[in-house]
Amino acid sequence: MLSVEFLVMLLSFIFHDKLAIYEYWNKRNRSTLYSTKLDKIFNEAAKLLSQHPTLGPPTNYKDIRVKNLRDYQLFAILLSKNSLP
Repeated sequence: MLSVEFLVMLLSFIFHDKLAIYEYWNKRNRSTLYSTKLDKIFNEAAKLLSQHPTLGPPTNYKDIRVKNLRDYQLFAILLSKNSLP
């Protein structure tokens, strides 16, 4: 069972990684167009995973699935409604 503190820490890492990816592409392309497209792809995948949490192949870790997005992977942790306080 995951704690709320763990989830907050995990979400902060995810947000930091996402920003780093956008910053890389913004500097490389000298434009925000590609990072805007990536943001749309990431958000659509997150929405799809929230609606269908078992989408994507399982990993070696219990209750974790992976969704491949072009050159990136989005990992989903399957939580039951009772797993958070």
